[in-house]
Amino acid sequence: MWAMQEMHNCPEQLVMKINALYLTVFTAYKIDH
Repeated sequence: MWAMQEMHNCPEQLVMKINALYLTVFTAYKIDH
């Protein structure tokens, strides 16, 4: 997974990726329901 490969980068990048993932899931959930 790409997430595992970038774990060694700065925490800020990890937070941004988690944020983007959450936003994607939230948007998909709103569209679905």
